[in-house]
Amino acid sequence: MNTRLQFAAHGEHRIEKLDNMLICRIRGAWNGEQAGLYLQDLANQIQHFFTPFSQRWARIMDMRQWELSTPQARDKVIDFLHWETTQHCQLRVFCHCSAVQKRLIRDKYAASTPLVLIDDLQQGVFFCQNLLRATSRKNAAGY
Repeated sequence: MNTRLQFAAHGEHRIEKLDNMLICRIRGAWNGEQAGLYLQDLANQIQHFFTPFSQRWARIMDMRQWELSTPQARDKVIDFLHWETTQHCQLRVFCHCSAVQKRLIRDKYAASTPLVLIDDLQQGVFFCQNLLRATSRKNAAGY
């Protein structure tokens, strides 16, 4: 008999749109159920704000209250990355990461869109704004 256990979601997330960036604030220890809720919310935001317009955008992760996750949560995020990239995600920025989180993030995102680790959320926003403006100027100039 093949039984799949269902668990309550552990962890929390909040997603805010700022210009052509999604700022994701995550907290707690995540399980697969929480990762699924977060990724569905993130996909809905992407499809609402960016996909219909083929708009280039960036995801900024505020990691200061995140406490790591289960392997099931990690696998769900890895499975999501390719789809996210096809939706014109130009950059993923992670802010306020511990040394352990940095190592895990580098491993998880090794084969995806460029990854940036920054100490401060405001620096992350500034970095993304500049990169996205530069990308827009290149596209407008035909490069």
